[in-house]
Amino acid sequence: MISSSKLTHEILFENYGFTAMFIAIVIHWKLREYFHPSHAENSSLLLEEGLIRRRLFILDTLYIIFIHVLCAYLAQGAAFDVLKSIYNRTGLEVSMRRCLCRELVALEYVGVIQFAATFLLRFVLHHLATPERKKYHVLVYASFFVGNQFLTGFTGMNPTIAGAMFNGCTLNQYTVPTFLFVYVFCTFFGWMLAACLFGDTSMRTVHREKFEKYTEQMEEASRLAALPPPPLVPVRRGNRRN
Repeated sequence: MISSSKLTHEILFENYGFTAMFIAIVIHWKLREYFHPSHAENSSLLLEEGLIRRRLFILDTLYIIFIHVLCAYLAQGAAFDVLKSIYNRTGLEVSMRRCLCRELVALEYVGVIQFAATFLLRFVLHHLATPERKKYHVLVYASFFVGNQFLTGFTGMNPTIAGAMFNGCTLNQYTVPTFLFVYVFCTFFGWMLAACLFGDTSMRTVHREKFEKYTEQMEEASRLAALPPPPLVPVRRGNRRN
């Protein structure tokens, strides 16, 4: 669903401009939060929780990231099918392109922008990570995504989505190391550097909440098991009558 939304965001931008893209991001994000909160989480936050905070099991982190990439990859095809179906039913023609990576600036600048934008995104979210300010997260994400689209020509800022864009089309444009460095590692390192500098955040994925609940239960069970057994209270037996 995330990748499908990213694709439609860029299609809306190319056909209707920044305002339509911004509105679509807000709507899609709120729908994901309502129907499935874990789908509205940045994969960089999952990696932070698993690799830096150690609040997820490593194997669970890798499995979740793999599922995110797989779902994002499959969602691309679904998005094209939906848009084609709309055209067949309504005649509404929308220009589409399968290669989402189309840089407006030199590739080395794209990497720098990806790094800096993701660093700033983590910084801003760190200061908005309170229950009262969480409602503004969607506006922050939408602003950064639209800004990155304007500066580079590609939304980016999510290593999972970037990994799902690694297909035959991108292989014709880049070498494997170049693509991974610009669109995956620059994004990943930008977020992780901010996470190391600014410390832990009260932002929690649903996976971390489950992990912490499980950990608390195990710690409580271990604490109870380590307690000494209660002392035996002698029972006085009354006099027996013959």
